[in-house]
Amino acid sequence: MKLLTYGKQEQSGYTPVLLLVDNWDDTEDLKLCILASDRKRQSSLMVIILNSERTQFPAESSRSSRNLNVFITNKLSAKEQSLFSEKLQQLKKNHKKPETFYAFMIMTNNFSEDYIKKTSGAAWNEPEVQEKLLRVKGKSENGEIYVNYGGNLKMLVRPVYLGDIRSGYSREDVSFYLGFTMEGPVAYNIKYENDQ
Repeated sequence: MKLLTYGKQEQSGYTPVLLLVDNWDDTEDLKLCILASDRKRQSSLMVIILNSERTQFPAESSRSSRNLNVFITNKLSAKEQSLFSEKLQQLKKNHKKPETFYAFMIMTNNFSEDYIKKTSGAAWNEPEVQEKLLRVKGKSENGEIYVNYGGNLKMLVRPVYLGDIRSGYSREDVSFYLGFTMEGPVAYNIKYENDQ
């Protein structure tokens, strides 16, 4: 009730409150508390409870839910794909490199994982990006990449493209651009020093 009346001089009783929750179990308790509080007053309380949960299987979760719900996925409808294609044509007319609008291009390509992987590595090959980066020296040992630091210390770095590393039991000096993802450090544009 305090949320409903916060900052208001006059109480119309019709101001809706939007509550965002991330658990259906909390929703039931919340409804009971709101109803109990509203019974104490003569008002027309309006509360919109919006539950937002991530799930790997939104369609199945939606069907099995006992509550009215809508599921949202990261797939575009045919109409949305058409609209993104039209917008891309406009961008191509007005910008030299519309492909550098990464979020837009990911949506235009309907959230394709292959496109995302390809694009995330391609950004590092842009000349204007490369001139601002420093190549890091490291080692390739038994098909894995390490960055050297602090004398004899080394840290494992995951290559963005497995095709960038040689298999086998070789130990070679390499250089690469060091990037970071949620999974940890990554190596882009790996070059073997013997090849240069």
